[in-house]
Parts: sequence; structure tokens; C-alpha cells
Amino acid sequence: MKISGDNTYMNVDVYTRNVDEKLNVDGVSKQDGHQEKGILKTDKVVLSAAARTFRKAREIADDIPEIRKQKVEELKSRIRSGTYPIDPKKVAQGMLRESLLNDVL
Repeated sequence: MKISGDNTYMNVDVYTRNVDEKLNVDGVSKQDGHQEKGILKTDKVVLSAAARTFRKAREIADDIPEIRKQKVEELKSRIRSGTYPIDPKKVAQGMLRESLLNDVL
């Protein structure tokens, strides 16, 4: 809920009263998680199929390590042994590209 404007305190008071009314059903107040009679209305969240798919994809992505340790160790070994080929032209192009992007942004 977004509360804005000059009457912020009044808006909060209205919101608080609305919440209190929702907790009071059939004249019986809900206290300590117990209710003697009536039905307490609750909020319900329903996710779309796309949201469920996105959430599942996010969970899978979170399980994948950010650093592929085997690949890093292989590259370190090749660099130490001098068998990792370095193309100076590609390095220079990357540096220029990065510099130009930084200037634009």
C-alpha cells in the first residue's frame, strides 16, 4: 500500500481502522490467533503459470555456482605453464570496447 499526500496521518488511520475491521468478524474479535465464531477473511496470492515457471527457473539458477571451479583451475594451470594463447589484438579490442562503453554510459 502506498501512502502519500498531505494527509498521511489520516490515511494511516483509515488503513489501520480497515485492518481492525477485517480482524473483527461477526462482532467477535480475533485475539492471539483464536476466534470463537465467524469466518476470518484472509488475503490470497495466486501466481500465474509464467510466474511459477520464472520462480522455478530462478531456483535452478541459484543452485548453479557462479564460479566454475574446474574451468578456473584449468585456465590457471594453462596460464602458469604458458600454454594459454593470448591474442594481443583481441585484448586491445576488448579494452577499447570497454573504454567506449564507459564513455557512453
